[in-house]
Amino acid sequence: MRSSPAIAAALAATLAVPAAWACPCGGALGPVAPWTLAADRVAASASLSYQGELGTVDARGRAWSLPPGVATHRALLDLAAAWRVVPSVELAAQWSAAYTDLTLPGASSAAVTAGDLSLRGRWESAAPLRRVVPQVAAWVALRLPTGDSGSGALATVTGLGLGAWEPAVGAELRWSVSTPVTLIALTEVGVRVAPLGPVRPGVRWMLGAAVSHQLSSRWGWTAALTEVLEGEATEEGQSVAGSGTRRTLLALGATTQWTERLRTMMTISGDVPVPGLESNITTQLRAGVTVVWSQ
Repeated sequence: MRSSPAIAAALAATLAVPAAWACPCGGALGPVAPWTLAADRVAASASLSYQGELGTVDARGRAWSLPPGVATHRALLDLAAAWRVVPSVELAAQWSAAYTDLTLPGASSAAVTAGDLSLRGRWESAAPLRRVVPQVAAWVALRLPTGDSGSGALATVTGLGLGAWEPAVGAELRWSVSTPVTLIALTEVGVRVAPLGPVRPGVRWMLGAAVSHQLSSRWGWTAALTEVLEGEATEEGQSVAGSGTRRTLLALGATTQWTERLRTMMTISGDVPVPGLESNITTQLRAGVTVVWSQ
């Protein structure tokens, strides 16, 4: 059984990851997906979700259930706004807040914290005329350290902010293999700079694949598998052994277009329970709903 300090450290590493995985228009791909469609001018969204901890995975990829007396529950609010400057370019901003209730043997904490502000510029190519040719997208993003990093002994767990700047770049390919079915592959790389303290986090790398099926003009669903890796941290130029993390997420989303301007999406996601596939994380279950208004 893992000790409480080890569990707290794993919780701290996981809860600092961007929390918003519900996306209204790009399937279950989370905050890297576009908020607007090519025909939209502006969009605004609000997401409400729940995140709970089911267990932990150590550096060797061994899974452990949470011991008695250990529990973490988090309610998340994510707000986003986007502007389609021209049909091929979208500018977006996203902000989050959370209520976190954490219990450990001999310690507990409940706090409302604000998250970091994230900015992104995304370019998309025109939809190709041939199905074998993918549509290409690329983006640059910047996460600003505006969030609350928490307070007290469990600050790194209850806090929602990274405490560091994180510039990132990403790219995406989309294949319309048939009229209702789209295949998606994407990647994003982020680097955290100017962190608080002597330890510098490693490079974050995300790989994702998804399939999206538009059942009708009103209903659609998406399934996505995402791999997120963070390299080992460094301290005074030396790597901190065993500090890297790896998590694999499976997400399912269902989208409903209620009116020309209003759509919703329900998403459920969690860590893939395969021994040895993940390391240095807490296994989580997330569920949420997103409401998007566009014009």
